[in-house]
Amino acid sequence: MRWLAVILAFVCVALIVLGLGGCRFSKDGVLSAYESVVQFAGQFALTPAIQLQGVRAFGVDHFQGTYRAEYENFSGTEYLFGGTSTVGRDVRVTFSLEAENGGGTLFLMSGKHMLEVLLDAQGGFERTLTLPSGSSYIGFTAKGLTGTLEMRLAPGAESGQDEG
Repeated sequence: MRWLAVILAFVCVALIVLGLGGCRFSKDGVLSAYESVVQFAGQFALTPAIQLQGVRAFGVDHFQGTYRAEYENFSGTEYLFGGTSTVGRDVRVTFSLEAENGGGTLFLMSGKHMLEVLLDAQGGFERTLTLPSGSSYIGFTAKGLTGTLEMRLAPGAESGQDEG
């Protein structure tokens, strides 16, 4: 993540230099550009589509979408959804894991909680997660897993209450 800090520092310095040089930017324009850079940089922590065991389809951003995988003796970790943002958000997660062999763990990594286990068993759940500003990633790790995983992330309730 050191490269992220370098990119953000470069962007900040460029904005300051342009501002001192007489260029005028609106506050909203600068914040929007900064958010775009932060989101762009944050997407590189996700597992690339070509390396995924299943098929992922993003929604309007990398914090929303669907994922479906049929695993055959899979051992590894996939970072499926998330990124970096200057604003927090609520995300509704629907998850289902049917395992014939092995097992898996769904987890959340964020600045607020370095690693939070969301589900460490077969089965499913539906829950609204409140993701803080900064980096937040939802991933799945498995050992010797043969089975099917289905996941959907959608905008969450305004309240951010945990319902699971």
